[in-house]
Amino acid sequence: MSKLLSVAMIARDEAHRIAASIESVRALTDEIVVVDTGSKDQTAQIARDLGARVVLHEWNDDFAAARNAAIPHLQSRWTLWLDADERVVSDSIDEFRPLLMRDDVLGYGVIRRDYVGGLKPGAKSDQFVSSIILRVLRNDIGFVFTGRCHEQPYPWPDEVAASTGLKLVVSPLMLDHDCDYYFDGRLRKAHRNGRLLEMEVREHPGRLYWMIQCGATLLDIPESAARGHQVMRQSLELIAKIRNQHRPPFALVEIALEYAANAPPNEHLPLSRDDAAELAERWFPNAAPVVWLRARRAFDRGDYEAAIPILRRLLRMGQTGAYDLEVPFDHAIIGDDARLNLGVCLLRQGQLDEAESLFNQIPPTSLRGQEAAMNLNVIQSLRRQFNT
Repeated sequence: MSKLLSVAMIARDEAHRIAASIESVRALTDEIVVVDTGSKDQTAQIARDLGARVVLHEWNDDFAAARNAAIPHLQSRWTLWLDADERVVSDSIDEFRPLLMRDDVLGYGVIRRDYVGGLKPGAKSDQFVSSIILRVLRNDIGFVFTGRCHEQPYPWPDEVAASTGLKLVVSPLMLDHDCDYYFDGRLRKAHRNGRLLEMEVREHPGRLYWMIQCGATLLDIPESAARGHQVMRQSLELIAKIRNQHRPPFALVEIALEYAANAPPNEHLPLSRDDAAELAERWFPNAAPVVWLRARRAFDRGDYEAAIPILRRLLRMGQTGAYDLEVPFDHAIIGDDARLNLGVCLLRQGQLDEAESLFNQIPPTSLRGQEAAMNLNVIQSLRRQFNT
């Protein structure tokens, strides 16, 4: 293939932002293929006007099928798979481009920043959720996508890498994601994704990745929560069978383990709360949600002395970025949530000065601002009472 990199995306009614997505990759790509799944707005025409090849694909409740519709039109050695609500960060392109010349790599992970309140370039790290996702794949391997929702490349890249000796590498390429998964759009997307994931697990039972996705999604829908719990239990049955493996099959397993570890004490699951927590720590030692879980368990049993160093570690993670990006999480747990809980632990240990300093670091506009102010009032009351 004479061309080096294609960009492929699926889009529907994205006229308000597809131009920004296409413009963001112009300096990186040799060709852009847009699969339009039935737009009623000007999405397809905007893409054509910007030089993209537009493939019309009738929507059939299958995101993998939509992705696969682009494959016959790709003429490059590599493909960057995008969504129309994602933009490539321009500052990351120059460092990434030379990596496309390597022959020993199967695919590249990219860092995606999900802006939880809408896209705000230059926002602080507590305003987006970071994760590493595999989005750049070689076209000569024969990858296709599978899964009606949360589609994944097949054959599985990890298995191809193991059998061929080719590498999966985390690249410096960054994406900004203009998403609404965390607020108003969460329930709407959960209804759509839950329906597709229910279809997926019925058609292909026993596929752990989609079972976890399905269970977690249904738990977000009040009228489907009972079914969500059922699917999560089924997922845990499969995880219990592989618990002695040295590595997890994929990072999404952490969600199921977190679910089990946070279950009520009287809940009987295929993995107990303690077993799930132990397995999460063994498989994901540097995942911030797992460290947060350890801190919370210590806090809940009143062991503030044990919780303090764990919460300090979370704050160091936030300061240094030394955490596992394969497991996405709310950055508040390495920011204001950790500060608040560490301050409370220190307060209960009588270490007022450091607790006061931590509470003062939480701005009034933070979601934890009111709780921080209440604790500062407690400290002031203690100082007056004991003249400290």
